[in-house]
Amino acid sequence: MNPLQKAAFIFCATVPGIAQACLWDSDTLATESARFPNVAGIMAGVFPRHSKEYHVWRIQQKQPLVESGKAGASDYDDLAVSQHKLGDHKAAIATMMAKEQKVSGLYETYSNLGTFYIYAGELSVAQKWIEKALAINPNAHFGREKHQRWLVMWLRERRSTVLTEDEKKKAPFHDPGDVPTGFAAFVARQQMGGATGDPEFIKFTEVQQDAAIGGLIGMMYFADFDNPILQEALGDLLSYGKMEGNASQLAGLCYLHVREGD
Repeated sequence: MNPLQKAAFIFCATVPGIAQACLWDSDTLATESARFPNVAGIMAGVFPRHSKEYHVWRIQQKQPLVESGKAGASDYDDLAVSQHKLGDHKAAIATMMAKEQKVSGLYETYSNLGTFYIYAGELSVAQKWIEKALAINPNAHFGREKHQRWLVMWLRERRSTVLTEDEKKKAPFHDPGDVPTGFAAFVARQQMGGATGDPEFIKFTEVQQDAAIGGLIGMMYFADFDNPILQEALGDLLSYGKMEGNASQLAGLCYLHVREGD
């Protein structure tokens, strides 16, 4: 979805008069939430999660075990995740590398490294570790790992394809929901074997859409619910489909969270 479309969603979702004209009201939001339960709560961070103080405490408990050589594999995971949650991604990566030297070839190690390297900004390395994790367990986390890999690939593609302002103006415009755009289009292409070409010929089924939304929700729940990249990608998935069947208002809230985080 291009920035103009996203801005339109934000405008319609947040201006009461426009919301009425678009038929976006509390009933609409309730209907969307019924189809995608827990989405609104996850995107707003309304779910149980540990405090920063907990992760400080857990590091204090697990660090001595790792340093003494008495730690089990799960102790390394606990330490690394808490380091990551507190923003020390380099330390988290180092902890996982130490675990790999002690007990190699575990899915949890590779999955964690994939996530940590995303936050470290090293997307190609992140993709490598995610693919190693998928080779061990292709259906891990109910398919979340697969969608995390596609998220990294989408980000790498977006980095390498920077349009000029003139190219953006010449880009074809599609009404919101008539074709998948943004991350939704990328997922649809991957489901079609990586096909490219006219977006109007990209097929994206409701089953695929729901699976991708589930994958994004899982990432937000277990990683960072307020990550702007995850919020934008979720908005792209929710906004796809005809107005009576998509979740445009929830998508607008996603884009609003992204804008507020800028």
